[in-house]
Amino acid sequence: MPKAHSDRFDDWMTGAEAAQLMSERSGHAIGPDYVRWLGNHGKLTTRKLSERAKLYLRRDCERYVVSTVRGPKPRQAKRAA
Repeated sequence: MPKAHSDRFDDWMTGAEAAQLMSERSGHAIGPDYVRWLGNHGKLTTRKLSERAKLYLRRDCERYVVSTVRGPKPRQAKRAA
């Protein structure tokens, strides 16, 4: 995701809130650990609050599509073919 920064607190959410939002949108359970993994691998924009706490950009969490199928996403599969 692009590194867009926002100073409005409402534009950011905790890992638990992001997991709940992604779970509702995907139709299956998403844990905060997976949200943290996405943030660590550059899939979600993060903002570090302290050594133990991060916030995730709400816009990125709303746009990210979590699939139930492991492996390449459909868009990536088309490029590979």
